Amino acid sequence: MIREGLVLMVVGMVTVFAFLTALVGSLSLMAGVFRRFAGDTQGTEDTVARDCAAVAASFAYHLRRRGSDETD
Repeated sequence: MIREGLVLMVVGMVTVFAFLTALVGSLSLMAGVFRRFAGDTQGTEDTVARDCAAVAASFAYHLRRRGSDETD
């Protein structure tokens, strides 16, 4: 009875370890592929400014909506 439980525990732990190892390996492989084909990922100042403006606008919109929801 105890022996069967220990065998089941070991089999489960090995299965989880194998799955996690495969997951880490596949993520590392995909990261390498994306890094190779991504090219230049640095944004220009214009792109950075536009992204910052978009984030600020969405945050302001969220604050306006949150304020109107609290008064309802």
